[in-house]
Amino acid sequence: MTLRQNIRLPLLLLSVILIVIVTGISEHSFRFFSQEAGIFDNTWMISLNGKYLGQSSSEDVMSDYNLSLKRGDVLAIYTVLPDLGDLDFPTLYLQSRYSGLNIYLDGNFYKSYNMVDFRNNRYIGRNNYMISLPRDYAGKILRLEIFTAKDGIRETVTHTTLGEYLDLEGLYIRRYMAPFLTGSAMIVLGILMMLLSALLLPFRHEIAFNLYVGALFTTIGMGLHSYYGITSLYINITHETEIFEAMLLLMVPLLMLYLDMLFHFPIKKAYYTIMGLSFIYFLIRVYLHVKKTLYLGFSKEPALFQRISGIPNFEHFMMIIVSSTAMFFLLSGLYRFFRASSSSIDNSVEYGRLTQVAYEDPLTGLINRGGLSLEFDKYDRDGLDYYIIHFDVNDLKKTNDAYGHQTGDLLLKCFANGLDQVFGKTGVASRQGGDEFTVLLRTKGEQVIKTMFEKLDACLDEESQRVGLPTTIRAAHGYSFRANFKTIHEASMAADMHMYECKRRMKEEQSQSM
Repeated sequence: MTLRQNIRLPLLLLSVILIVIVTGISEHSFRFFSQEAGIFDNTWMISLNGKYLGQSSSEDVMSDYNLSLKRGDVLAIYTVLPDLGDLDFPTLYLQSRYSGLNIYLDGNFYKSYNMVDFRNNRYIGRNNYMISLPRDYAGKILRLEIFTAKDGIRETVTHTTLGEYLDLEGLYIRRYMAPFLTGSAMIVLGILMMLLSALLLPFRHEIAFNLYVGALFTTIGMGLHSYYGITSLYINITHETEIFEAMLLLMVPLLMLYLDMLFHFPIKKAYYTIMGLSFIYFLIRVYLHVKKTLYLGFSKEPALFQRISGIPNFEHFMMIIVSSTAMFFLLSGLYRFFRASSSSIDNSVEYGRLTQVAYEDPLTGLINRGGLSLEFDKYDRDGLDYYIIHFDVNDLKKTNDAYGHQTGDLLLKCFANGLDQVFGKTGVASRQGGDEFTVLLRTKGEQVIKTMFEKLDACLDEESQRVGLPTTIRAAHGYSFRANFKTIHEASMAADMHMYECKRRMKEEQSQSM
């Protein structure tokens, strides 16, 4: 089950290269698109709890004044909205974590977000806000009152931008193109893998691994989208952070089991102990969020890691690392998926080949005695009316003695071809061994059978002439109607009896003609 060592490093390098390329394209596209779309970053006046602090750019209000707020603090930012032309859907994009919002235009209340949850001390887990503005927005004074719902956060407000709704949505996706594309691919492929695997699972038990990988892909993809705030762009959702916590809860055991499958870690007890402790930790986080407790958010971790690492652009660095890791899991999972699928196909082909050997007569290509037994079961199970017809090829031993076994084999092939041509469309022909053949025929009329016997004689004459047989091909036959007997064995015995009577008559006719 482990991933081969010679494939691990190439997959990892390919993952990093792909994400670095996507991130580079995303940065270039972000700058170009923001200029082309006329998206505007305005200058904001800042006040905290009624005290004026000064002006700040809209990119990062908090960092400009090194603010770390407490629950209940009210950060107010206001600006005069510029004229960006006639916008179809003028929108203010805002990133804000763990906060409630009141919005005013020209001093008049306009709308609010999360204020009911804030007043009731419930958890606020939304990250992105697309605030629609009136068509006559230009020149109006926009004031945002941001109520801090959690102690110690430094992300009360970031990335405030004005523009057309679709342009702003596209701009955000361009900013986080790597996690957006990786997460989207994992969600789509994960769902498809789960659906296909669930359909194939009853027939191929090894597909269970692909079902598990599909669940892992979907979980990681939803985790990426919710962590980077992409989910709220296409779903009107107010608890995006809880989704991320829930995905982490599912991801921990799935991911650690998957890593063990890839690398086969030797110390199982220690590994699964770490997995259990991690699962309990994230279970506590999810429980606290379900209880609407404002605690254990993710606002402090990035800043802490940035101070420890000293990396200046830590957000982009972590985005590359996280997206590359997710891409590695995606590529390795797809590699194993197609490997398992091709292995399953190979097994199916091998099974088909073995089935052919087990149930097909190698000389004539008709089914053998075992294959006929399966057909008997199928016909009876489906409730079909059918005749059992037994054939015994005449003078096969004389042909072998006079012309050799190769000619005798050719005679049997010709007879099998004749049976298949005459009876194959409404029945199934089989060779029981030696010169004995059996046909199951789906018909109710004896006259039809007699007509088909005549067609068979004519067909056998054509076959013998075509291949140049030195003798004619004839066979004794007898039949019985299955519904007239309690068991298949009784019906088959009756057909045998009629066949031997036919054989006796044919010998008498042959002796009289001589």
